[in-house]
Amino acid sequence: MAITPKDPCGHCGNNDADNFRQYRTKDGDFMGKYCKKCGIEWLKADYLSPASRNCCDIQDSAFLGTEVLYENTPMESEVNEAFQVQSARTKIDTKYAAEILKPTDHITWHRVIGHWHHSIVSEVNQDKNEIIVIHWYKKGSDLQIYEESMAMNSTGNSLFNQMYRIDYPKEVKAANAPELVLARARSRVGDTGYGLLTDNCEAFATYCKTGIAKSHQVIWLVEKIKESCGLGNVGAIAKHGVRYISKVTHNIPLAAGEIIPAKVIEQALSGSQAVGAGVVLVLETGFVIWDLSQAYAERKDSKISKNDFVEASVRRIVEGIVSTGLAIACSIGLEIGIGVLFGCLFGPVGAIVGGIVGGLIGGITGNAVGRAIGTWGGSVAGKMIARRFSDDRSVMKVSDLKPGDHIVLNGWFFHPRCHAIVVDYKEADDDDGDHDNAQETEGKLLVIRNTHEHGVIEEWMKFEQPLFRVEYKKGACLDPEKAIANARSKIGQTRYNLATYNCKTFARECKTTSYERMDEEFVFI
Repeated sequence: MAITPKDPCGHCGNNDADNFRQYRTKDGDFMGKYCKKCGIEWLKADYLSPASRNCCDIQDSAFLGTEVLYENTPMESEVNEAFQVQSARTKIDTKYAAEILKPTDHITWHRVIGHWHHSIVSEVNQDKNEIIVIHWYKKGSDLQIYEESMAMNSTGNSLFNQMYRIDYPKEVKAANAPELVLARARSRVGDTGYGLLTDNCEAFATYCKTGIAKSHQVIWLVEKIKESCGLGNVGAIAKHGVRYISKVTHNIPLAAGEIIPAKVIEQALSGSQAVGAGVVLVLETGFVIWDLSQAYAERKDSKISKNDFVEASVRRIVEGIVSTGLAIACSIGLEIGIGVLFGCLFGPVGAIVGGIVGGLIGGITGNAVGRAIGTWGGSVAGKMIARRFSDDRSVMKVSDLKPGDHIVLNGWFFHPRCHAIVVDYKEADDDDGDHDNAQETEGKLLVIRNTHEHGVIEEWMKFEQPLFRVEYKKGACLDPEKAIANARSKIGQTRYNLATYNCKTFARECKTTSYERMDEEFVFI
């Protein structure tokens, strides 16, 4: 279906100009409009996604440049519920942010209180190392969407407020032209009516990038609430199921209106607490294992780095331990407390009902509070542990490598990580000259590495996964040519030492400007 810029919405019939957002280029040229009533975008053919062009049967270039508007079908982005923020992301060194970032980039910071703040980059100023962003922001008492400049010279908190760029798949980028991303963002400047769950800073940023307002933090939070409620309910059911069986088996008398004796309470609770705690522990362990497996899958797919994986894993383990401990403790405490109180007031039946209610409330509340505390504490612990490691990212294709890269190869049991410097590579069919059909997941690498048997050698190796590229801070590593020259100058040396000069030591020495400062040199750029 097609409409003109002045026509009502072709989907809901909205004819109120105030209920549309106008999309325009920076120069003011009209691009399309967004219906606030039904959430449909109407765009000129130049800015439609490939799927929308096919759906509208726009195959001829004669459609391009006309004033006719077509309904745009946005492309959904993936959601991994194990992460509080989109998993595919790249850490940005703020000292070089204006050199690395470009307009339309979706950036985010992990704040000290635990949430992630999101913005869209609209302009960059490399001379001043400043970026101009569009985002939800509070100035005084006004909370609205602003476009403002941000200086990137301050490093801020060393653990939190670190900047990341969200990395979208190629298909999503192709379906959302840079001009459209910025037009969406600028169409909302001045908007008020912030919604914590529906229209927050992340929902705004994902709407700009994809056309769909989506908050991964809200999705993650809902999932955590479901887990808390599920664990509390299942644990309580398990405990009270055992209690009921115990009562029936031992024929415990329950006279109406009788104040329940301590011995009867002890018998009724015997064994049930251990069963309930065990069920909660087993279920939470399953949740943790599942989330860790999801994080590892993202690590293998090169969506997150090693340090991000370490941080996410530590955070999730701490969250699981704290939430399980508090869930069990609160469930037992409130079950006994409310059970005894209701038992004194209403007799044994009241004790049973009070125990069930107390167990449910305690389990759910304890688990929820434990998750909040564990998530924040786990994030701090994860960041502190992760920063002690060098960082690397999985390499999916041989063509993703460049000469001078410091890579980590898959070794053997007693030497699982073999470090080397890349000199060159060949794709699988380079010898045949057929690049069009190249299988980029195969190929060969020419590397220089330090070995125990032969010292420093240069050799061809088969490209095999898993293979990781070590990431350095911008300015902390040498140019590729210099790194290769350093490595080649050491060929033939036989001073390998497992403790003081191994393959990792050799690769770092070849790659970095100051080997003594190597602990500060690893970060995504």
